[in-house]
Amino acid sequence: MDNENKNTKDKIKSLWDSNFCNIKEATTKAEKRTPAKMHIAIEIANVLFENDDYSKIFPHAVETLQYLTMSPSLNVYAFTYVKTTTAHDIHDKVLKKLGIKFSYINENPEISDPNLSLRKLYYDVLIDSAAGFNPKNDWYWIDKLLRISNVLIDEKNKNIKLPPKHVAAYLSPELDLQTKIIRGSDQYKR
Repeated sequence: MDNENKNTKDKIKSLWDSNFCNIKEATTKAEKRTPAKMHIAIEIANVLFENDDYSKIFPHAVETLQYLTMSPSLNVYAFTYVKTTTAHDIHDKVLKKLGIKFSYINENPEISDPNLSLRKLYYDVLIDSAAGFNPKNDWYWIDKLLRISNVLIDEKNKNIKLPPKHVAAYLSPELDLQTKIIRGSDQYKR
């Protein structure tokens, strides 16, 4: 194993163990739901896009969101201070063309609990600079960690038929190796 690969794996394990962006805890929580599902809220302004005219996207953000928004085990939605009509325009005119389709914009109707406030949207993971996310550095690591989470959640939902592109990513040797590092076993060996 080369040094760069080992450093990447060590960093992924360290981020997982430190519960980076609440991903480890969110995965555990999602695995307990029936069906297992994780809710991920993402800010559009200054987290997905680098500029105010929404023309430049941060590195690794597109690949990450293409993968995440294809998964039936993840509810990925925009939770943004951008005006809702503007957010819908950005979603329809820019993001969908890139293969990114949010489940919702500024709402999450999948969680309906009378004990929860209706004014605050429910999420397990918040990807927002206000929550400590650094879009210049963190998209790469979020991608790696959420792919691992998705595999673990999908294991709980074995009866769900995955889209073909998702299956290819799910079976990737890199992902499999990362999952074994996190779980410390061979249970995901293909």
